[in-house]
Amino acid sequence: MINGNCTGDVNPDAWYPDQPNGGNPRTVIQQIVPETKRAIALCNSCPEKDACMDEGLKSMNLAFGIWGGLLPGQRILIAEQRGDDVMAVVGARKLVSGPQDSKHDYEDRQKLRKDERENALSFYSRIRPYLEV
Repeated sequence: MINGNCTGDVNPDAWYPDQPNGGNPRTVIQQIVPETKRAIALCNSCPEKDACMDEGLKSMNLAFGIWGGLLPGQRILIAEQRGDDVMAVVGARKLVSGPQDSKHDYEDRQKLRKDERENALSFYSRIRPYLEV
């Protein structure tokens, strides 16, 4: 179990910045940037950063949260550069589970859907300029 700087933080949502879902996207992004920067700074000083990064590079975690100081879009690019098989087949991630599920269905639920990939990369490209200073 990873017990890093984020464990027990007063704002656990800071590690899960979301794309704006209404309003002026620039204004909404600027509102989440300070907490995102704070979360990344805590990650970068964390003794568990490497273990966290390994966990964040698992297919099921690629599209969500800050892991090891990196946003989802950053980790997707790293995984793709490494040649990891991260994409699920179309129709993956069924919500059913149980003995009727095949191993293939389970593995597909652990991988990234195309829309998740596109959303994470889009969000990263939009927020990156605000994080670089």
